[in-house]
Amino acid sequence: MTGTYTDLYQLTMAQVYYLTGKSHYKAVFDYFFRKLPFDGGYTVFAGLADLLATLQELHFSREDIQYLKDIGLNPRFADSLENFRFQGTIHAAKEGEIVFPNEPVLRVEGNILEAQIVETLLLNILNFQSLIATKAARMRSVAGDKILSEFGLRRAQGMGGYHATRASFVGGFNSTSNVKAALDFGIPLV
Repeated sequence: MTGTYTDLYQLTMAQVYYLTGKSHYKAVFDYFFRKLPFDGGYTVFAGLADLLATLQELHFSREDIQYLKDIGLNPRFADSLENFRFQGTIHAAKEGEIVFPNEPVLRVEGNILEAQIVETLLLNILNFQSLIATKAARMRSVAGDKILSEFGLRRAQGMGGYHATRASFVGGFNSTSNVKAALDFGIPLV
């Protein structure tokens, strides 16, 4: 995954740390949410596996670095991203656990530059998948023992359908129509 899958704000902040000589400072960021989705009593935590896999591959290509220079980021900072790899530590609730507002769900420990760069990615993956897993769990609680099959690839936008398939399974669905997600995640296919 490209390190440019982020907000410009994150790269601007990382650039400030780099240019002021503070990019090696240690940082700890906690991920939490403020409000329950669907006015419910809980949230099902999901997306951790995808986040961890993405962090292992996260990097900036030569084309990414050139683009960052082209949009006005400092060339020394942009060049410093050539060897960027997330080296921090993640502490998190288990995927599928019930979590609540205003309590830490995940902690990022690392240098401040890398922790800043991964913030948007983390929010994007965990917020979406936890939302879908929570909706799936609510449907499961109403459906009882009935079989629930996910067919969201037809409705979700872009790759959201792929990730929603896994989150639905985490939330309690039995199967999916999504062939790629069934293959990749070991979800029963229907």
